[in-house]
Amino acid sequence: MALGWTLVDEGQYRIPWNTQMPPRQMAILDATLDAFAGARPDESVLDHVRGLVKKTCHQLGVRHDSVWAENVAFLAAANLGGFGVLSYLLQDDQLEEIAVIGLNLPIYVYDRKAGWLATNAQVTDLDFALQCVNRMAMALGRRLTSRHPRLSAVLPDGTRLHACIAPVALSGVQISLRKFRQTPLDVAALVKTGLLSPHVASFFQLALPADCSLLVAGNTGSGKTTLLNALSEFIPPSERIVILEDAPELRFHHAHQARLLSGEQPLSALLADTLRMRPDRIVVGEVRTTVEANGLFDVLLSGQAKGAFATFHADSAADALSRLTFMGIRPSDLDALQLVAVLQRYTDLDHGGQDRRALTELSAVHEGRAIPVLDKKGRLNPEFFTTRAGVRMRRSYGLTPEALTRKLSVMAERWR
Repeated sequence: MALGWTLVDEGQYRIPWNTQMPPRQMAILDATLDAFAGARPDESVLDHVRGLVKKTCHQLGVRHDSVWAENVAFLAAANLGGFGVLSYLLQDDQLEEIAVIGLNLPIYVYDRKAGWLATNAQVTDLDFALQCVNRMAMALGRRLTSRHPRLSAVLPDGTRLHACIAPVALSGVQISLRKFRQTPLDVAALVKTGLLSPHVASFFQLALPADCSLLVAGNTGSGKTTLLNALSEFIPPSERIVILEDAPELRFHHAHQARLLSGEQPLSALLADTLRMRPDRIVVGEVRTTVEANGLFDVLLSGQAKGAFATFHADSAADALSRLTFMGIRPSDLDALQLVAVLQRYTDLDHGGQDRRALTELSAVHEGRAIPVLDKKGRLNPEFFTTRAGVRMRRSYGLTPEALTRKLSVMAERWR
């Protein structure tokens, strides 16, 4: 097919386009695509293609029917002005991931509720796949070619693109697109979905205005960025926030924010720059390297900001602290990182093997160890009040441990 992709009958996720056309309509589609030939029309691509379809029908002696002609124009414009069938998937905010796994194989998508689903779409032509990838990466000056068979890039909207072709991809082509919500979830939504309990949400509501620093740890796809975005509502709106990322994923609503993207400049260099930017809060999209970890702790130990937030790959609070120590952070300095929240993405076998996300651990750091913040009933752990976070919260609110525990319980009822 001239489109380079097709829709089939099978698929758990269905794209409601019509690609089943008789040979004469297919010939008009082919001729329309050829006639466009890189044109740069003043009008919209769809309007220009409509004119080409009408002209092509006249040249081939085919009666122009507005119904099927509009479908031909729509499909042609999807290729010429966008990314073909991938455009439909990119516009669905319920999808987190789009995966092309080879030619003439189903395109898979990761739905936020249903997990991985096979679509009724297939890429059928390598040239189409290359055209899509190279069009996406054009603004970054990157290309996927036989000489450069691997490409990784962050698109202007924050979507992460990874693509490869043979000999790297045994199936001929692999494309992965990781998307992020355009409208982030708030804390109320995270409580409703079960990612946070009412008591944990209330604790964050108390801790973050009290200038506690937080590391959000977890495995891939567990919701680390989602949680960090949501918790931003607990940062006072009058504060200056400096956000450092390698991809524009964080969506804070504060008016006074400075957003810096690493690229030619390493993230560690940007962390050093924040010391001269008078931030109230510093947010690091993700700490990956030893240099970045040390840069984060330089910020924490310098006292330049009221609090710092970052994400990190680890399966538990103890694992996160151990990894940081391995990355060169002295055990005596770990207490500068006052709180560690751990998220897990797991398979819920009791509910048909669905993917679930939940905050499984909330700890304070004390003498280099992870101390549970809450007990099983959602009450503040007495040992928590010996930690830096506990002392800071008592000082900020002027409350005894007993009064702070009661306040937390009252607030938790409002999230139910």
